[in-house]
Amino acid sequence: MCCSDILWAVSYYTRDQIKKLYPIRKSKTILVGQCFEKNRFHPISVTLETGKNIRQQYGLSEKYLLYVGTIEPRKNLHFLISLMPELVKHGFSLLIVGAQGWGKSGIHDPLESEKKVKDRIAFSGFITDSELITIYNHARLLVIPSINEGFGLPALEAMLCGCPVVAADHSGLHEVVKDGGMLIRGWDKQKWIQGIMEVSQNREKYIQKGMLKSLYYDPAETIRTVSNAVELEKHSIVQ
Repeated sequence: MCCSDILWAVSYYTRDQIKKLYPIRKSKTILVGQCFEKNRFHPISVTLETGKNIRQQYGLSEKYLLYVGTIEPRKNLHFLISLMPELVKHGFSLLIVGAQGWGKSGIHDPLESEKKVKDRIAFSGFITDSELITIYNHARLLVIPSINEGFGLPALEAMLCGCPVVAADHSGLHEVVKDGGMLIRGWDKQKWIQGIMEVSQNREKYIQKGMLKSLYYDPAETIRTVSNAVELEKHSIVQ
């Protein structure tokens, strides 16, 4: 990191962390930009039959919440699951999409206490991009309770697919979700439940907010910026 000719951060939050952790470094300029396959994630035709098939496959209610990401402590999944006893009363279920990561996430602790909640939470394991796009399009909303994220790519993927987002208000998530979804500061359970209910009840409004925010991210512009920086660096080496 300290000896790199060019540094590229996926968010301004990550850039600031690099500056803080590596105050002495060769590269004084840190490029900022996210590069992703923008056309891969998109709205699709939502049909009753497809929605029914997803719910039957995973045992979900009609209103299902979605989590996408690795299952590890930093993702704070145990907090999301702790909200479910109350959310189940309002007809919600939860689909967790992601592989097991490092450490013990503590997600099974709240599941053991109440069978009614356990039956309303499903784990998909590995799924294809095509399946993920379909699930994004049919989910009621995406919830991201992570303790820290350099960017929070699932939030952007969801917005591109027309899936509303509720996320923790900090780190890279603040940049991605601000003005495009619901941000919640702190870990007050009632605030999170109210936030999820608000977005669910005004889903179309938040879909539009997310779609507009997703336009802010242009991978082509990021590629141009990085390519130009590489060319300038090559010329400086030659000289």
